Amino acid sequence: SAFNLLPARVWQFLAGGLAQEVCLCLNGLPNGSSVMYEKIRTDEDEPQDDAENCEVDTGKIKPPTKISNFRTADLLSICIIALVMSPWAVLPAPALRIIAVLMTSRLLILGCKQNQQGILLTSSPLVYLGDISYVVYLAHWPTIILWKSVSDSTSLSIFGIFNCLFITFKIAIVAHHTIEQYFIRSKVKTAAVVVSVLYGFLAIGLLLNVPLLVNTNLQSRASSVDIAAAIEWNERVSHNDYRKHRPFKECVDDPEGQKMRGGYTGKGDRFECIWKPNNSTGSIKILIVGNSVSHLAISIIKPVIEGNFPQVELVRLYSMPACRPTEVVQNVCPPYHKALPKQVKAMQPDITMIMYDNTVKLNKPVVNIATDGATKEFVKFLTPIVNNSRFVILDEFYPKPEHTPKGMAISLQMRLMKNQPADDLKGTIEAFQKQYANFYTRLDRINFPNLIKHNTSAAMCAEEKDFCWWYNRKNMHSYFTDNTHLTDDGLELLRDSYTNVLGSVLEHLD
Repeated sequence: SAFNLLPARVWQFLAGGLAQEVCLCLNGLPNGSSVMYEKIRTDEDEPQDDAENCEVDTGKIKPPTKISNFRTADLLSICIIALVMSPWAVLPAPALRIIAVLMTSRLLILGCKQNQQGILLTSSPLVYLGDISYVVYLAHWPTIILWKSVSDSTSLSIFGIFNCLFITFKIAIVAHHTIEQYFIRSKVKTAAVVVSVLYGFLAIGLLLNVPLLVNTNLQSRASSVDIAAAIEWNERVSHNDYRKHRPFKECVDDPEGQKMRGGYTGKGDRFECIWKPNNSTGSIKILIVGNSVSHLAISIIKPVIEGNFPQVELVRLYSMPACRPTEVVQNVCPPYHKALPKQVKAMQPDITMIMYDNTVKLNKPVVNIATDGATKEFVKFLTPIVNNSRFVILDEFYPKPEHTPKGMAISLQMRLMKNQPADDLKGTIEAFQKQYANFYTRLDRINFPNLIKHNTSAAMCAEEKDFCWWYNRKNMHSYFTDNTHLTDDGLELLRDSYTNVLGSVLEHLD
């Protein structure tokens, strides 16, 4: 079982229980005695002698006195905080848990003797924090879940963290001074009745299969769709984990490619690799360049080549996230674009595939296309590539969602969790063409004899005439991880399109 499950935590409860028994013994109370916290803090009876050899004394505990010296308990408290809160992995998690529990048990024992209590844990702010800590514990997770639901997000921003902390502590303070104090002062019978009623409702809910009915209601939206699986899938892809690794394991280190561009490497080998198909019978070499869009696209180009084009000998990926032609988004972009012509010239690929999601400059209003600066910059970018490649395939921009602040995968996940319709999660071809009209005006002016412009929007919007859906209506999977990057389902939309464009080029190369 997991370490945090109850069977695996018995030793922690035993450690706490042992500390309590030692504490009772040191204070001269019988084993099993129950002393209310408020009573310990407020009783004003005469002091008693320290218990020696755990002799039983039924006297009461002396009220705490003001502590002014830094003591062992303070040092122990600081050590526990340092170990548990450290951003670095000081120790393996299992060892850290054991040490933290043992140190906390020792701290409890020290707290039982007034002359060993520390300054830190007897200070008024920390005592009050301790008073409300259990309610904080109870309130924090529901608060986080509700915040994520309202904000349509799967992770907390800095703003979200501060808001959740504020709400949690507000709830804890109010509950502590009302509900919690009421039950502390009330008789055990009152608390037992309330707990019994709550457990009764829970039992009735289980007997009536309420969880199953709720799940059935969710499934009724689409009988052929596993809603729970769709929720989990959309939540997972929303994290954009592609940034952490190469597109697939067969795409391996490429020292030859690095040498071709003068040794330059940008953000590491995650975005640069080479793949040689096992079933290759030819000598065609393909170079794929671009930003993070190209890093994802090679994942669908791989099965396209494996299933259709054995004449391809190798595919080399040289990409750089956030770097678009004619724009400097990050400081790694100029070196990347400077090294790109070297890569193409040294490799002399049969096909170079260029893939970008968007560029602001290329979509700015066109004043005079004949003298347009953005067009000239793009031509300058393309020229060394087309001059050193037999063919160049330039992916046109594809339609993508614009009205989901948290990303399409998260938005769809939240819709499914709330049992809300998702029929509005789509765009129109007309809106896309209007939005990128300036880009297409410039693109029409760019003509090289070996440049093929690949229409990706036709493939992305082929499911329904005039519309571009942002998710797969068959399995409720988002086509986008955020508002730009394609998921596996989104890439699948482009499979036939890449097959056709590569096929038409390879016919000329045979």
